[in-house]
Amino acid sequence: MNVNDIFEVTITVQESDTAIAHKSGGLPVYATPAMIALMENAAFMLLKNDGKDSVGTEMNVKHTRACLVGTEVTAKATVTSINGNWVNFNVVATDGKGEIGNGVHTRYIIDAEKFMNKLSKMKELDADIAKWETEVETLIGETNILVFAQSNDIDDGKEPYYNGTKKVK
Repeated sequence: MNVNDIFEVTITVQESDTAIAHKSGGLPVYATPAMIALMENAAFMLLKNDGKDSVGTEMNVKHTRACLVGTEVTAKATVTSINGNWVNFNVVATDGKGEIGNGVHTRYIIDAEKFMNKLSKMKELDADIAKWETEVETLIGETNILVFAQSNDIDDGKEPYYNGTKKVK
């Protein structure tokens, strides 16, 4: 992979690609989220064809013109810079009449197995934390705590006095 490498992906807009289907609008036109996904797919496939797994980390896009179901749309991703595992792209979407959207996209090259293992461990840790929080809440809810108070009104020289129990929630 090098700066100026290009990858293109072409689709025909389907009903499932419309703003109505994506719940991003109320018209049967090509949805901005669908266009963004196509642009991101072009960048992803450029790296994948080079044997690299990656995750998208940033997308800044303008959707400049609408198109209808049945329109052929092509997304093109062009590598603009590479900095370690960070890869930046210019992305453009076009139909037969010209540009319908453009922007920039950043991807980070990963080791997919390590990435998924790390997420799996984080999910397990989240589950453990939730379990521990529930156990602590149960223990606290069942525990009576002795409440002691020091009062200036009682100047008998004794240690703080017992003032009952308080249920902690």
